[in-house]
Amino acid sequence: NLDLGIETCFVDGLNGYWKTWLQFVFPAYIWIITAVIIVVSHYSSTGAKIFGSNSVKVLATLFLLSYTKLLRTIITASAFTLLEYPDQLTSTVWLYDGNTPYLSTAHIPLFLVALTTFLFLWLPFTLILLFMQCIRKKTHYRALHCFVRLKPLFDAYFGPFKDKHCYWVGVMLLMRTLLLVIYAINPSNTPRLNLFAIAITTFALVTYTATVGKVYKKWYLTLLENSFLFNLGVLALGTLYTRGQGSSHSAVVHTLVGITFLTFVGIVIFHGYTCIKGARVWRDCWQKLSKKREQNQPENIPFHYMPLEGSQAEPFRENRNQGKQQVMTFNELREPVLDYITAL
Repeated sequence: NLDLGIETCFVDGLNGYWKTWLQFVFPAYIWIITAVIIVVSHYSSTGAKIFGSNSVKVLATLFLLSYTKLLRTIITASAFTLLEYPDQLTSTVWLYDGNTPYLSTAHIPLFLVALTTFLFLWLPFTLILLFMQCIRKKTHYRALHCFVRLKPLFDAYFGPFKDKHCYWVGVMLLMRTLLLVIYAINPSNTPRLNLFAIAITTFALVTYTATVGKVYKKWYLTLLENSFLFNLGVLALGTLYTRGQGSSHSAVVHTLVGITFLTFVGIVIFHGYTCIKGARVWRDCWQKLSKKREQNQPENIPFHYMPLEGSQAEPFRENRNQGKQQVMTFNELREPVLDYITAL
């Protein structure tokens, strides 16, 4: 998402204005690539074999991962501040570049893109995920029939949840929005306010899930989410406490972030193990290896015969020195058998 945490300049003149444009362009670039893959997989069997059957889930994941960054970019593009001059005159400028007047010729395109993204992408996406549980019951109306075609996309979000808790994705998005709005209205960037907001939000979510029970179908997913939220809340409170005492908060940060990272590594290892275990290629290799072992084993097919007397029984006796039964030709077995039938 180009948020590298450093002052990155790819070309000469790449200031805050053009970096904000890149924050809009890059998610759209990724979404377009994934959408093209979905269309190709839908209309071409060869494309479906190459790209697999998870392209819709990938697109849903990319939407969710870029949600917070997109909202931050919208806030960045639409934020403003007032400049006061010694002669008591004021002017409204863009918050992130005081040399750019607010809603000037240069700023208007950026503002319009931010407003369009908010009204036609961010807001519908949030409301649909929040109220999809109610929309599902009204899909028989023609105006809502389009949601039936988008069912694979929404199933990627609601699949892990219980039917009565499908709203949980929208609730989590609203909590992120609340935190970002608090950061935006905190122009002095007071750390105490931000940390207190994080602590209140995370503990409220953990308390709610503890009250209503499991929101996921699998219990360990609820446990993982609550552990991450609780860890984040403790991190905020611990940092807030150490700042109030005037001591360093690096030990608290390193410990809790380390716990989160180890949990993340465990999730990746477990997911990789399940994927390898259930992969078709490994099952095919195992089946081929089993067939090869069976082919290398000596055949021991019993030969059933009727007991005969005298010389007639000799062709049917087992050669115990070789450890297997003799394989007799048709000519060798024909006459004794005929003789036996004649004797009857």
